[in-house]
Amino acid sequence: THLLALNFSGASGDDLDTDDDGVLDILPWDAVVDLIALVEEPNPPLATEFHYGPSSGTCVAADNCNEIGPDATFVPSHAKRCSDGGTWFISAFDPTLGTDTPGASNDSGPVACDLQCFPLTGLVCDADCVTGNLVLSWVNGGTYTDITVELFDASAVLVDSIALAGDATTTGFAALANGAYSVTVTANCTGGLSVTASCTFNVAVYSGESNIIVALEGANGAVDSVGALATAFGVAGKDYVIVDSLAYACLDQLQPNDVVWVMLGTFPNEASLSETDAQVLIALLSSGVSIYIESSDHWGFDDPTSFLDYDGVDGGLLDGTVIADGDDTFLGMVGSTFENVELAGVAASYTQDNAAGDDFTDQLVPAGTAFSNDIPGGNSGVIWSDDSTGGSLVAYDTGIYTKNLDPYGDVLAQSWEFGGYGGDQTSLAQIYAAALKRTTGGSCNSCVGLRADANADGMINIADAVSILGFLFTGGSAPVPCPEVGDVNGDGLLNIADAVSLLAFLFSGGPAPVAPGYPSAECLDL
Repeated sequence: THLLALNFSGASGDDLDTDDDGVLDILPWDAVVDLIALVEEPNPPLATEFHYGPSSGTCVAADNCNEIGPDATFVPSHAKRCSDGGTWFISAFDPTLGTDTPGASNDSGPVACDLQCFPLTGLVCDADCVTGNLVLSWVNGGTYTDITVELFDASAVLVDSIALAGDATTTGFAALANGAYSVTVTANCTGGLSVTASCTFNVAVYSGESNIIVALEGANGAVDSVGALATAFGVAGKDYVIVDSLAYACLDQLQPNDVVWVMLGTFPNEASLSETDAQVLIALLSSGVSIYIESSDHWGFDDPTSFLDYDGVDGGLLDGTVIADGDDTFLGMVGSTFENVELAGVAASYTQDNAAGDDFTDQLVPAGTAFSNDIPGGNSGVIWSDDSTGGSLVAYDTGIYTKNLDPYGDVLAQSWEFGGYGGDQTSLAQIYAAALKRTTGGSCNSCVGLRADANADGMINIADAVSILGFLFTGGSAPVPCPEVGDVNGDGLLNIADAVSLLAFLFSGGPAPVAPGYPSAECLDL
């Protein structure tokens, strides 16, 4: 720390910080006239020395009281300003003219003082999940001639731009449509120089959608699982919004019966949950929101989080990594029926995300098998298993569904990507959504209609069975005037068993659709 002091009364070698805490205990002067601290590490340092710049309290930050640095991980070799009272900045280790003489003018070699453009830092892009408004802020490194802010869409097409004065530090764009964007802030200086800073962000305006897709998978894999799920939802007529983080502010607006779809991806393009992410999921699950989570490495390789005690897969945070990290043999699957998930007899091939490498598909075990049950105390079971086409010598499972008791939502966990499913993805999305959409109290759906009359034509016949099957498996419309009329056997579920019951009634003497019709106080688990 270099300073000019007025009426200095000390001596060379005096210890002015007697307790070495970064605060000067002895001040042998009347006033600090000028000060510059070359900072290697901000106070308090972990491995270097304290500095005595403005942040130490030696003087008040102003033109005559400054600190600068660090220079990457080093202390600045030189500090200079281009005019008296101007901005300090870090100069070259070896000055252009080979000398650094106090009191002399700074050199005007290849990096001249009048041709400096100081970087802007701290760019923050914050998109509001209610309005779609984007607010930008940054810190200027100096005063620029002017600043331009450009907004680009996901295809790098310019959407809008704003011209600002050279001292601006904030701006924004209003009511952006949902999607991925990037922003480039360009600050111009004299001499034709400029500096830029950029950020990327996702706009996701929440309008009460019941499905939130959290897109965390990397972009370099062979499978776009987020896109596949969104497409399936679109075909099935289900509402959704895609977000890029579990820090999405509007997650707190979700209600029981809503579903969060966490898409983590496959090694090496897989995202790992942080403990902060885990706490968000636990809070959602505890409020009655159901969770779908897919990842090749979450259970067998990634650092454990508290969500392991809630996800329906064996082992918890304190149990360590107890799920096998898996291998590259998962090339096909066979389904099983468990609780609300009816996949018995379903088989499909699988397209690996890491086609040129190893997917390391985790081999899952239902909670409560070798370790204690998860905290919600639900019932966990297998819904998908490897079909051995990849050459595995040992049978293993890759999908677990957990039916929890109130107030918790349900969980569907699988160690492969939805987008790699080789069967009917729309049908699978409907099966998953039906299992995860659960009623946790409150008012129930009611309507005026005839049970089993799924197409609302006033008759119960084979067309109604076809309508139910179409809704379940081919993206057809839900039974009208409300889904409850399709619950032929009255078990509170709408699934293939209802179509079978109706066909049995029509053609083989099976029991009639159960009473009553609607309106009804029953709650249907779709």
